[in-house]
Amino acid sequence: MDYYQQEKRTWPSWLIWSLAVICILFVIAIVYGIILYKDIQQSKTAGMDATKKLVLHDTNVVHIDNIFLFHGDTRYHVVEGKTKDGKEAYVFVPKNKKNNKLTVVSETNIIAKDNMLQQWQNSCNQCQLIKITPALLEKQPLWEITYRDNTDRYVIDYFNMAKGSRYEQFSFKSLFK
Repeated sequence: MDYYQQEKRTWPSWLIWSLAVICILFVIAIVYGIILYKDIQQSKTAGMDATKKLVLHDTNVVHIDNIFLFHGDTRYHVVEGKTKDGKEAYVFVPKNKKNNKLTVVSETNIIAKDNMLQQWQNSCNQCQLIKITPALLEKQPLWEITYRDNTDRYVIDYFNMAKGSRYEQFSFKSLFK
């Protein structure tokens, strides 16, 4: 036997086929994940252009600052904007087929977001604010304040927009750390 002669290695065919199938399945899973992610992101903003047109046409809002989703009794597009006289207004546009009545809340009829936030901070000074957004539950305009309290619970607090009184509160304690 010649010392310079190399032995040729061959891989078993079942191993080659197994690796090929695993690679193909991995690529398919990645493509599916990307398509699913894009579809979910598009569903979050679906219908917002129609909502803009509806609000500008059917209300006294002339400038739209922000549109976001709120899921309460029903799903709403919440439009944050300004009226002709420069006042802040919130318009709740229901996204179900049964109810299509817009709910408009003007800044003159409510406690301002900053004032509500200040009132909340005075009552919960050890809490870490996550967000504050307008909400609508049972046709009642509310402020939804989401935060972590001093015992590290995730809390969603609803306050009446007109009075500032607590409407409802949910708190969640983490089971796992």
